[in-house]
Amino acid sequence: MQAQSCLVPKIGTPAIRFDMASVLEDIQLVQGLIAWADSNAARVAKSIGVVNTTINRFANGTAKTRLGRDTYNKLRATYPEYPAFADRPEPNAIPFKMEGASEERMRDDLPIYGTAIGTVKEIDGEAIEQTTLNTGEIVLYAKRPVILNGNSAAYGLYVTGSSMEPRHMEGEIVLIDPKGRMKNGDDVVVYLRPENAEDDDGAAARAVMVKRLVRRSSTYIDLEQFNPAKVFRVDMAEVVRVDRVIPWSELVA
Repeated sequence: MQAQSCLVPKIGTPAIRFDMASVLEDIQLVQGLIAWADSNAARVAKSIGVVNTTINRFANGTAKTRLGRDTYNKLRATYPEYPAFADRPEPNAIPFKMEGASEERMRDDLPIYGTAIGTVKEIDGEAIEQTTLNTGEIVLYAKRPVILNGNSAAYGLYVTGSSMEPRHMEGEIVLIDPKGRMKNGDDVVVYLRPENAEDDDGAAARAVMVKRLVRRSSTYIDLEQFNPAKVFRVDMAEVVRVDRVIPWSELVA
């Protein structure tokens, strides 16, 4: 199969973007495998050692990205008798290699936290997409880019929802540096205070927004999303903290 658009650098499970027809092929492949094995998404995910959501999004037909190369190869190795693999070539997408230490020498210690679609937040009469981030749930440990060596606060999360497409596609991993100095135009993760202060223990799942920073003051923060396009303002009294998303250009520089 021929890739139709850009490749995203490999961080743990690669998020590689292809045309939708190829995504549908992967959905059909996974759905067919589950039926052929008389199994379900959770058991298939467990059998190849990945989190449930990696297979669930293909099983239920909601995937927006192709199967990662690692996931595809694990499926093929675990279910070699599945007939569809006989007619399907090895994936030909080659992720960009990072400069610096080789991947084999990178430490597998960068936490990727669990995310889910959160309840929408109404701002200026419009629904703004939020993500539920659970820092108590590490879904995997990814390869740590050498630029993050010594930064114990760095972490990653899976993008959920479509509000930042096409800049960040659903299912991609973004890496975050809470210590990073941010400027207008950076992508950020904005941590919001719970509506009920009694629910705020600092560790449980929390509503966050992955958006672009437009401007920030002591009393408000202006943010931008792309789908649908909108710039909106959040009172800083509602904000716990703002973390900077690290651009890919910095990770591979």
